[in-house]
Formats: sequence, C-alpha cells, structure tokens
Amino acid sequence: MALWGVLAAAGTAASPVTYTVDRSIGAGSTVGFITTDGTTGVLNLANIIDWQFTLTSPNLFGPSPVAIDFDSQVSSSVVGTGLSATATDLVFDFSDTGSRFWFQGTVPGIAWWGMSTVEICPAGGVPCIGEIIGWAPGNEDPAEVAQLAGRIAFASAVSTVPAPATLALLGAGLLGLGCMRRKIRREARTA
Repeated sequence: MALWGVLAAAGTAASPVTYTVDRSIGAGSTVGFITTDGTTGVLNLANIIDWQFTLTSPNLFGPSPVAIDFDSQVSSSVVGTGLSATATDLVFDFSDTGSRFWFQGTVPGIAWWGMSTVEICPAGGVPCIGEIIGWAPGNEDPAEVAQLAGRIAFASAVSTVPAPATLALLGAGLLGLGCMRRKIRREARTA
C-alpha cells in the first residue's frame, strides 16, 4: 500500500514542458520556444523557465533577423490572467482586459515580442491590442501589430519522452500483472 502512495505522489509532480512558437505578422515573424515549469492553467512570469526567439522584421532597429533569449534578456513581463497553458498549447485570452506578456532581448533597440490587451503604440497612435513584434515598447510598426480577439493558441507542446514518474507507474503495473499471472499459475497447479 505504501508503494502505491509513493508512486501516486510521484505521478503528480510537474515536469518542464517546451512549447514551439512560429508566428507571422505582416513581414515580421517570431520563431522559437517557451519552456514552462509544467504548470497548467494561468501562468505568471515565475512559471516561464526558459525562452528563445528569432525575430525577423524590416522594422527592427539593428539587425534582422535577431535572436533574443532568456539568459540575455533585459526584461520579460507577464501581467494579468490572460496567459495560460494546457498539456498541448500555450493560450492567450484577448478578452482578459489588462493582460499582456512580452519577452525582451538585449540587442540594439531592445527587440521584443509579445501579446497584449492593454498597450498603445505612440508611433502612429495605433492600439497595440494583439500580437506585437517591436524594437522597443511604444515604437512598433502598425504593420506588425496583429489585431486579435478571443482565445488564441499560439504555441504547441513538443512531444517528449515519458517522465520518470510515468515509467515508474508503468513498471509497477507490469510488476502487478506478473504477480497476478504467477498467482494464477500457482493456483492452477494446486487445483
């Protein structure tokens, strides 16, 4: 009985999940990954343990394409409850007023990518409610602001090998089947 309790507890531990991102906005694109701590439901910044993107845009300040990543970020932000994870997707809810996330690198002009329900782009005065590729907050090109609505699944989980806890449960199940088979054979011999 104690073995089953240990195995059940091991099965509930969350393992990191990596989601691939491949998004286009006008002439701009964001390709890369986001790794979470395995939490499902609403995410905050602490749940994001790694990320890396290559941004391509004719409107980036400096080189294009440019790589930005978790280890050399200027800052990242997750505000509100609009960002969530399922076992298969990362989702952003544009009906969740006051929510946003962005990932910023340290390249010239601070290239960044994100989604928002609250930002305003002063350059041209267009609302940046949607998905945004920018070179500094507030200096986005209106052509690279995708106006979005509803719940958008913007990243898909990468297939992974079974977690050690899953393998332990499988092993325990096979062991149990073996024990049952042995017991049945033993009973058949004595009958």
